[in-house]
Amino acid sequence: MISLGKHEIGDAVNAPWKYTVEVSDAMNSGPLDDRDVSVIYDATELLLILGEPGGGKTTVLLDLARTLLDRAKSDIRERVPIVLNLSSWKKKQPLVEWISNELSEKYRVPRKIGRFWVQRDYLLPLLDGLDELETVLQPDCVAAINAFIEEVKPSGLVVCCRLNEYRWLPKRLKLNGAICIEPLGSEEVSKYLAAGGPKLVALREAVDTDLVLHELARTPLMLSVMSLACQGTDGNELAKQKGDSEERRKQIFRLYVDEMFRRRGGTPFPFRKVKAIGWLSWLADKMNEHSESLFLLEELQPSWLDAKAKRVENGAVVALSFGLTFALVALTISPTGLTTALIGGLILFVGVGLGCWSKSPLKNGVVTGSIFSLIFEVIVGLRNRGATLTSQLPPWLIGGLIGGLIGGSGVGSLNHITLVETIRWKWNLFWKRTIPGSILGLVLGLIVGLIAWLYHWRLWLFFALYSVLSCGMIGGLVSGLLGGFSDSVKLGKASPNQGIKLSGKNSMVVFLVTWLTVGLIVELIFRGDGLNGLTNALTYGFFFGLVVGLNRGGSA
Repeated sequence: MISLGKHEIGDAVNAPWKYTVEVSDAMNSGPLDDRDVSVIYDATELLLILGEPGGGKTTVLLDLARTLLDRAKSDIRERVPIVLNLSSWKKKQPLVEWISNELSEKYRVPRKIGRFWVQRDYLLPLLDGLDELETVLQPDCVAAINAFIEEVKPSGLVVCCRLNEYRWLPKRLKLNGAICIEPLGSEEVSKYLAAGGPKLVALREAVDTDLVLHELARTPLMLSVMSLACQGTDGNELAKQKGDSEERRKQIFRLYVDEMFRRRGGTPFPFRKVKAIGWLSWLADKMNEHSESLFLLEELQPSWLDAKAKRVENGAVVALSFGLTFALVALTISPTGLTTALIGGLILFVGVGLGCWSKSPLKNGVVTGSIFSLIFEVIVGLRNRGATLTSQLPPWLIGGLIGGLIGGSGVGSLNHITLVETIRWKWNLFWKRTIPGSILGLVLGLIVGLIAWLYHWRLWLFFALYSVLSCGMIGGLVSGLLGGFSDSVKLGKASPNQGIKLSGKNSMVVFLVTWLTVGLIVELIFRGDGLNGLTNALTYGFFFGLVVGLNRGGSA
């Protein structure tokens, strides 16, 4: 570790005393003798850290976090530092809301508690990566940070950003001070390479004699990369190369990549090097495009696909998997109904494929249910030519809308993959969701029942009342089950794709619990019907268990 030099730049921030006390330019750009960032923070409390790419901003921030954590451990009055990356900030999102969301996702702190801590100034936000946001979002993020400072009046706050990106911003942060990380000096570079031993002797000589290499080595990141790149070679490779700064940078990274492949030793590599580099380059480009600083396989989303046609193709494959699942389930329940199972699976494939592109499960359910009902109506009308389409409307409309609403809630959105990595049951959320679900179901049942009664007022009067009550009960039960299982993201994942595996495990648990619960309720209702009652209990329980299980991790 090298303690990096720093100098103060007063005009980088909009300090509260800026227009009251005049400070000379000489005092604005002086070097700081004390390199301990905690001392600088104590003098400002609201601090901006600037620097060149790879200049050590994040390392300085983490060094400060370590010091502040030690203070918080020994003194209960000290605020607790939290390191967060601004790359996940969304447009027009208040910083309090964003911090509470990050605390929930990254640190497993409930949002209400996190918001309370932030508003009460119990935490000390250390915000990295302002420059990692999209360029068009950076001014809005600065405005959000300034609004947070004015509203919450935090006792401490630190923001990191690249120097050039910050210079182009139209407005400055309302902080008390700003420092810029200085490049490494020649003596510091030589001392670092000397500590590397015989392996870095050749590199040290190359840096001393090549002005371009010497300038690149003044950046901590490039110095580290150069040292690693020369570990497996004689070190003369860089000395042989010529070119400007950008060309030399490419040469360094090429040697670095070669060394990373060699470090595998005798372990066989399953892919060709060219292909691996191509894939990793695509991944890096997409991470940059989506402002992601940390890659997890399970966080891949359909939006990462380049072309709209590819996203539609992906949605079609997912919809087809739901259709096949439905067909297999229907065939398991009724082995003789092969045609019905295939038709039902095909209709579900079309309904989900056309109707589940919104972020709203309710909207997806309505669209899917409408498509479901329309196709069923046409099929029934074609199979029963002697009957009019309108005579068959009420029952299929009811079944289609109910099935669509439930299916839409289970499938979710084809545009987003939602993980359920940890799950727990909460009765308060169950009752909170049951009441509005029952009201929605009653309203839907009332509308469909009235339509049925208007078509055949004598024959469908009982059916109309039955539809109202059944829709209300089903809507409340499904809504309660969907809301009662509270989910969150798991921290400390240690294996690739662990989030998807956890989602699959949780969906199976929810499926079995729901199957048994709904099956028991239906069995009590149909008690006395013998085998038919048991069959109905297993069928309904399986169906609702499948829907709730899909909603709680299975769809991922």
